[in-house]
Amino acid sequence: MSKNEFARPPLDVIFDTDLGVDDAMALLYLHASPHIRLRAICTGVGNAPVEMTTRNCLYMCERFGIDVPVFEGEGVGLDGTNHLPPPHMIHGDDGLGNINPEVRARAKESQSAPDYLVSALNSAPGEITVITVGRLTNLALALQSDPTIATKVRNVVVMGGATGKNGHTGNVSPVAEANVFGDPLAADQVFGADMSTAMVGLDVTQQVFMDETYFDGLREHGGDAGQFIHDISRIYNNFHREWKNLDGCYVHDSSATIYAVHPEMFTTQRGQVRVQDEGVGAGQTILSPGVQSWFVDEWRDRPLIDVCVDVNKNAVLDDYLSVIARLA
Repeated sequence: MSKNEFARPPLDVIFDTDLGVDDAMALLYLHASPHIRLRAICTGVGNAPVEMTTRNCLYMCERFGIDVPVFEGEGVGLDGTNHLPPPHMIHGDDGLGNINPEVRARAKESQSAPDYLVSALNSAPGEITVITVGRLTNLALALQSDPTIATKVRNVVVMGGATGKNGHTGNVSPVAEANVFGDPLAADQVFGADMSTAMVGLDVTQQVFMDETYFDGLREHGGDAGQFIHDISRIYNNFHREWKNLDGCYVHDSSATIYAVHPEMFTTQRGQVRVQDEGVGAGQTILSPGVQSWFVDEWRDRPLIDVCVDVNKNAVLDDYLSVIARLA
């Protein structure tokens, strides 16, 4: 990493998460990166119930000295339901690989996550990047409360969706990625807001893969953080082994955090995105490339967003390891 890279100003980031195993890995990257100034964490339901994801964030803040406020968000989607089955088989009964986290002193803030997003973006227009690695409910509710925040957020980076590039279309159905499927109405609202948005979906996150040798390297070079990542990944990796006979796991949430810092590691395509909200295609993200008129035009007046379609996977893996090693 060059001296010029360290000299560039850090990104102010709000991290919106349904904190499970891969979210925890992404949070540690944000905490360790010299290019990130983490302002706050917002929580939601997804990898575990929202009370549990909030608890997990507070635990990580205590354990790793992450000195930022935690704002609890929504426990259901915009339609009032929770679309996914219990995810204990993926992230463990506690959402963190069954390490049984206990919070001693940290407490969540009294303000809700959507309300915090509104106040934070209004207080620092043009400065804040919002990275979402869970459902988009909090951000959608914030936009409903104050649509002007779309003009005030610097960037929105969404880990979610899939467009079929590189053969990747869905991980909870043949066409749907989990975060978007969990609240498709919220996802469609966010992708339809006129703001600078990037979608980091399965098209690229399932191109980046951490095998068990890589996790051994994290444990060797990452100190307590590396050991923690290794410990919480046991159930998560076992799920991938039983699901697809993989020796490790796809890198979803950390790919989105790395995109925020190093977009040059990714190839993007500009287009308009709609989300199917019901039926067998619920949660499908449909990309209309560029600006084009259609006979049945559900994309009219939709903004262009950056959709990641390819990735330098070796650069992403090297960057993650080097950043986590800073915590040793």
